[in-house]
Amino acid sequence: MGERFDFIDRLHARTALMAIGASTLRNQGASGVVDAARKCLRAMDLRDFSQAARPGFSASLNRHMQSLMRRFPGGARNNWGAARKAINVFLRDVLYSRRLCDRFGLARVEAWLELPLDKSVYQGLVDDWPGDSGPPPWP
Repeated sequence: MGERFDFIDRLHARTALMAIGASTLRNQGASGVVDAARKCLRAMDLRDFSQAARPGFSASLNRHMQSLMRRFPGGARNNWGAARKAINVFLRDVLYSRRLCDRFGLARVEAWLELPLDKSVYQGLVDDWPGDSGPPPWP
């Protein structure tokens, strides 16, 4: 007999694949960044994020981000922004999946998730910023 089908495992794999597309991590310093991110996210233990308090969640986020940065190829290695964005986009998609969210108890961390900041999000902040001062300039 073959291997037993594990729906949650397959959903986790699919979510990692779909969350990180070519445009998600475009121009991050080396080719192979998308594949490295997908593999790392696929292997990530989502239970690490279901901490009862924010400090535990933040520690897990930072630990997984460091791991992903080390797995990036060549010129992208240690790219903090790309690693953080990949994990944030992935966790958002996990939260949107009722099955994954319920299985790993992630509904309680929703308020702690970070908005992946890119040029488009920044422009939205500029457009919606109250008053004339605007947000800090985009680097």
